[in-house]
Amino acid sequence: MKISIIVATDLEGGIGYENKLPWHLPEDLKFFKKTTLNNPILMGRKTLESIGKVLPNRLNLVLSGGNEIQFKYPDAIILPSIDALYGYCKTNSINQLFIIGGASIYNFFLPFADEIYLTKVHNTFKTDVKLNLDLEKWHCLTKQHFIADTKHQHNFDISHYIKK
Repeated sequence: MKISIIVATDLEGGIGYENKLPWHLPEDLKFFKKTTLNNPILMGRKTLESIGKVLPNRLNLVLSGGNEIQFKYPDAIILPSIDALYGYCKTNSINQLFIIGGASIYNFFLPFADEIYLTKVHNTFKTDVKLNLDLEKWHCLTKQHFIADTKHQHNFDISHYIKK
C-alpha cells in the first residue's frame, strides 16, 4: 500500500493551534481537495472534529479508540488501532492511503511514507502542534510557489517529495 502524507506547515513546522489551521489559503485547500478526491484518507479523531464533517467523495478512515465518535460521524469508518487499519485496507484492497493529520498520525506514518505533499507557509504562527520533517531523506519532484494576494495573506509553496 502506498502511503502519502499531505500536510501544511509554517516555517517552524507548526501545523495547528487549538485544533485549527492558523492560516487560510484557498489555493492550498483546492490542491488538497484535488489530490485526495476519490481516495481513502486517514486522520485522527481530533482532525475529524476540527474539520467538523466527513469529507465528501473520499473514504474517511479515522483512528480512534472511542466509539462515541461513530454516532456523530456515521459516514466515517472508525478504526481502533493500526492493526485494524491495516486489516481494513487489506480486506478492502486499498492500495493508496492519504494521511491528513494530526501530528501523532503523521509522526507514526512518516517512516513508512512513500511520498509527501508539503505546503510550506512562508511565515511563523502561534502553534501548539508541530511536525518535525527531516527532508534530507526526500527528493523534491515538484515545487510550485504562490505569492500573497487578496485571497492569500502569505506566500507559500506546494511541493511533492518522494523518498530518496
